[in-house]
Amino acid sequence: MAKTSKVCRLDASASVVVMLLFATAAVFLLPTASSVALFGMTCEKTPQLYSEWTDCLLPGGNLIDLIKSFYTDVQKLECQMPPKKMLRYATAFLKSNAEYLEHPLYKRIPSQRCGSCPRRLRCCKRSSSFLAQAYDSELCPGFDSACFIDPLNPDDLRRLGEIYPNATTSADGCDVSSYVQAEFQILKKGAAFQYVEPLLCQVVGTKLPAVNCVRRDDQCLCCCSGFRPNADGKCVADPTDTQYGCH
Repeated sequence: MAKTSKVCRLDASASVVVMLLFATAAVFLLPTASSVALFGMTCEKTPQLYSEWTDCLLPGGNLIDLIKSFYTDVQKLECQMPPKKMLRYATAFLKSNAEYLEHPLYKRIPSQRCGSCPRRLRCCKRSSSFLAQAYDSELCPGFDSACFIDPLNPDDLRRLGEIYPNATTSADGCDVSSYVQAEFQILKKGAAFQYVEPLLCQVVGTKLPAVNCVRRDDQCLCCCSGFRPNADGKCVADPTDTQYGCH
């Protein structure tokens, strides 16, 4: 039987990561926004002041572990570190909101290195302040095979319908573009979005992390934003995928 495919988009860790960033921003960033160019001190004209690259980071999993890994990496590179109070707040926030690990979309994020998803970071060492320090990120090479993910099951679809009641129900279990769009509309209305957006663009390379998928038989083949699976199951650049792109 011939294989069929349908291009679709699967949300990555956007909801929870951005929720964490928003909550942190509300406490620490907004009071300083008028006096500090948040994450704005770049090294575009002084590339020699970039740090070395971190190890490759995955977008999903337990975010507490991800934060600890990121903290260790950037500390070794002598980047400016976030205040310990901010890290304690972020860790406590995640511990008390651990239900994100069971979110129908978040729990489907693959733990394998695939889908052109892993990225590595470096900081601009011009800055003497964490809040002004800019980051640069790039794709880690060698992880361009599409991720294989099971389609959403009926319980997942029911829960997503409750979370996003105005979204269109996914017909094939892979296409969740309507849910992602609903999420984005909610997030960008938040007061902190204008401050968090630069950090998302620098670290993740997009305003809203998402994954483009195709349905192949009983599986979703998925690639991270900016890429789509081809007929051979490889992730190739898609210049038309700009909805959540950064300028």
